[in-house]
Amino acid sequence: MNNYSMENFENTSKLSLIQNQQQQKPSSLSSNLKRNKILIKVFFSLIILLTLITGAMIINIIQSHNKSQEKIKLDQQTESLRVFCSVTRFPDPCLNSIILLSDNDPDDIFIAFLDLAIKKVANLTTLTRALILQSTTESRNESGPMKCSSLIDDSLNQLNRSLTASSGELGLFSIRVDSYEMEISVKDRIRDTRPRVNDAVNGLWRCFGILGKDNSTAVIELRSGVHEGILHMSNIIDFLERRDQIIGEIIYLRQASEWKNSRDNFEYFSIIIIFSPQYFVLIFLLCLLLRIY
Repeated sequence: MNNYSMENFENTSKLSLIQNQQQQKPSSLSSNLKRNKILIKVFFSLIILLTLITGAMIINIIQSHNKSQEKIKLDQQTESLRVFCSVTRFPDPCLNSIILLSDNDPDDIFIAFLDLAIKKVANLTTLTRALILQSTTESRNESGPMKCSSLIDDSLNQLNRSLTASSGELGLFSIRVDSYEMEISVKDRIRDTRPRVNDAVNGLWRCFGILGKDNSTAVIELRSGVHEGILHMSNIIDFLERRDQIIGEIIYLRQASEWKNSRDNFEYFSIIIIFSPQYFVLIFLLCLLLRIY
């Protein structure tokens, strides 16, 4: 009887132990799954965070590089204008007289200044004719505007001829002078152009002297415009006289800018090469986690 009781007790204990083990297994498995899910979520969040940070860094590098390139181009335009105006007697008015060009080519800058002078003198022609029409018939022939009319017209004609001589495939301020013959051709054209601009300036100076005797409001306005035209044309004469100096300084600035640009590009591409593979690895891990999760 006792043996039977003992066996029955042992069987009952074994059955209870098996039942407890079976109950613990699902609980342990559930706990492991929860822990794994938490780890996956943490790792998943870290991958997303690193991907966003790396992507933001790459975008910031690209934007900074683009801004740097725009600044270099703007600096080149500004410096080229400064080189031109530095050889004039009044650099600040020279710089303020013309807007920045889309291109910093010396030829384009010179032509822009010449165009500006032509527009100034053309406006004087219009203003002079208006003043002549306003004067009486008796005083018209002796008026300052009437005496200035032919001088201003002649100045405008000389400037237009200078513009024609300055234009063409090989401009007076071209830096693409590759041969001695081309250099001689440019210098010959400069020698032809300079007297024309000088004549235009002298004509306006004579007009300025004539208008100095008349202090009426309209004539004072015309005299002010004539003086402004003289300043612009004086700048052009300075450009022509110091052409070699201007070209030399612009070439030096371009070489320095190209060297700096090459260095910046090397640093830019080096950083992109370093960060891009890491970014793609993070993207790959992110896709892998999405698939697993």
